[in-house]
Amino acid sequence: MLEVVTRLAAPLLPLISEVIWRGLTANGPCLADWPAQGELPADAELVSAMDEVRSVCSTVLGLRKAQNLRVRLPLPEVTVASDDAERLRPYLGLIADEVNVKRSTSPRTWTRTAGSNSSSTRGPRDRASARTCRPSSRQ
Repeated sequence: MLEVVTRLAAPLLPLISEVIWRGLTANGPCLADWPAQGELPADAELVSAMDEVRSVCSTVLGLRKAQNLRVRLPLPEVTVASDDAERLRPYLGLIADEVNVKRSTSPRTWTRTAGSNSSSTRGPRDRASARTCRPSSRQ
């Protein structure tokens, strides 16, 4: 496994990976083939969860841009509401770091409302405030 990691790190850390590789084999990692897909660990659940995390971060950063709140400005809190909020709970710290908020939370239960609360029946100002994720306030 260390050989696979060294081959992956070689383009990014050539000198360090060269030293590690020389300790493992005779020739350098630059002459080795790229690792095959079967050599790398695969976790479909992790990939799906990280796609959701990227989507949440993208949404929050888009909302910050729409409100003219620079990412450099830390916000106190962001609430992440999702159909599967429990799955994102381990990644709330990562989301908080990525979008520069002091704390990210996820509600225990999340229900979607229908009918008069849908965005198609609301005005433009209400549609903007009805986002799933939004920065709570300016600081």
